[in-house]
Amino acid sequence: MSTYKFFPRKLETMEFRGWTDIALDWVRDHARTLLIGGGVVVALVVVAFGGSVLWRSSAEKVLAEQRASFEAAEKLRLQGDHQGAAEIYQRIIQQTRREPMLRIGAQHALALSLDALGKKEEACAVYTQAGADPENIVAPWSRFAEAQCREGLGQQAEAETIYRTLTASEENIPTEIKAKSEERLK
Repeated sequence: MSTYKFFPRKLETMEFRGWTDIALDWVRDHARTLLIGGGVVVALVVVAFGGSVLWRSSAEKVLAEQRASFEAAEKLRLQGDHQGAAEIYQRIIQQTRREPMLRIGAQHALALSLDALGKKEEACAVYTQAGADPENIVAPWSRFAEAQCREGLGQQAEAETIYRTLTASEENIPTEIKAKSEERLK
């Protein structure tokens, strides 16, 4: 038997199929699945993007409201309504998580209002809390204000300890605070 009978005679008429043709045939066979899967992916992207935009805009709205509340409290404090201002500052401190310096500013203003109301011990506690906050970039000023508050209460030993800590610190303490602390120690 000869070998030529085992090979197809139509070899010359067969087309060469490349990877592109095979891929196109697969896409045609699975078009419905691809459309559904693609639609799901697009829907998820739209929902995720839309949700992040809505969340971001609501967070910005809350922050704007808190800043407006801070400004209103400042006006009340400057007009002499320290009790009303203190209530607003406390609410800002409790609600502000994403804007640490707004919280620190509200703590300092609350301490000023409490001091004006004669609640010096509470004012010192607020300064202590502000000075210990790890997100506070003006912590030395908070500690200095606490020391001044302690002096006003007659707690000279605690105030001197804070002043010594500020003057002897190796951290980035502003020279103005160091100079004022050294002056208070004399």
